[in-house]
Amino acid sequence: MADPIIPKPRQALAAMLSHAARHSPYYREQDWAGRVRASQTIDFRDIPVTAKRIVKQAPENFFSSFVPPEEGKVFDKHTSGSTGEPMPVRKTERHFKVNASELIRLRHGWGFADHRRSVRVLAQERHIPLGTVKEESLPGGQRQWTIVSVDSDAVFDLLQRHSATLVITFPSVMLGVLERSLETSKPLALRLVSTITEVVPEQLHELVRQVPGCRHVDAYGSTEAGIIAAQCPICGAYHPADRHLLLEILAEDGRAARPGEMGRIVVTPPVQRRHAADPL
Repeated sequence: MADPIIPKPRQALAAMLSHAARHSPYYREQDWAGRVRASQTIDFRDIPVTAKRIVKQAPENFFSSFVPPEEGKVFDKHTSGSTGEPMPVRKTERHFKVNASELIRLRHGWGFADHRRSVRVLAQERHIPLGTVKEESLPGGQRQWTIVSVDSDAVFDLLQRHSATLVITFPSVMLGVLERSLETSKPLALRLVSTITEVVPEQLHELVRQVPGCRHVDAYGSTEAGIIAAQCPICGAYHPADRHLLLEILAEDGRAARPGEMGRIVVTPPVQRRHAADPL
């Protein structure tokens, strides 16, 4: 018998609640979780909102006690800490594969694969000292240098030393890199600047335009969810990563934000179709 057709947001929510009701040390003791396990229908309003401070106090209580084998290996990661102290999270091998596929799709048209020498900037990496530079040989004869640092001078020196044509970094770091290039009259070989996280200031757009033949693409994502949206090479607007997550932009009152209105981003990770019939 075929699975019933359930709207995608409802299907995703049903799958997550069903899993949490059975495998989350924190949620499975709540009243609504017992009703889900008993195959009873619940309303969304029956689920109490969990304060962030509670998650911070004991994040291990929110880790699933069971991960389906098809998810593959489980990795320990930390959030970026952009809204406070970084918190531990867990991600699966399947998540990384799905995220990589979506990243390739959203990057199509920007020519990432055309660059033989690139630099990637990381703000932090557990157990790796700040300032560390790692060189890798990639398929197709490409070479990539990864630097764990947000020091614009260090990134500038690395870009110039290796004549990199592609850089993946943060807007604030790139702003400092391009300002130093102008101050020192030392041009860079850059042809594509890819920025992630942070808000992109108009000044950065102006500086990139002063680099001959260079383009700028911005993307937004998080450690927990992976890539969320990226700029289109044709229209310049941000296209959502809607093949691996559900993306909502909500106003303060919980309704969908209107075009041009500020809102908070709410993302729901991917779910398996087999959970579609779970009660909600």
